[in-house]
Amino acid sequence: MSTDQRKDARRLALGPGFSIRFTVQGRALETPLLNLSYGGCFTLVPFRDARHFERGVVLVDLQLLHPGLPKALIQCQVAYTLGGTSGIERMEQVGMGIQFMEMDPVARMALQSWLDQEWAKQGQ
Repeated sequence: MSTDQRKDARRLALGPGFSIRFTVQGRALETPLLNLSYGGCFTLVPFRDARHFERGVVLVDLQLLHPGLPKALIQCQVAYTLGGTSGIERMEQVGMGIQFMEMDPVARMALQSWLDQEWAKQGQ
């Protein structure tokens, strides 16, 4: 996904109760899910783990953890990170954009349907 495509993609801002679980370099993490779109999501990871999340790093078996979202395992990669570089004062958490790469077609349709319903509720 190019930077222009990422900027143009609609995202649904999420609140408490939404999180994701994934494995990166053999380590399992569960992090808050801050926004979601058809093609990816945005989360916060602990600063101490930021070194694992360079652009292009593969995240294995990502799960969306919320009762309304599909339960499929999603293969994805890091699209970008915000914070965590040497030029920025140390932060507690680093923002991470995730691009979905492979997802079961039924799960993808369920995710898109859920997002469409949520956007409709907001008048978007």
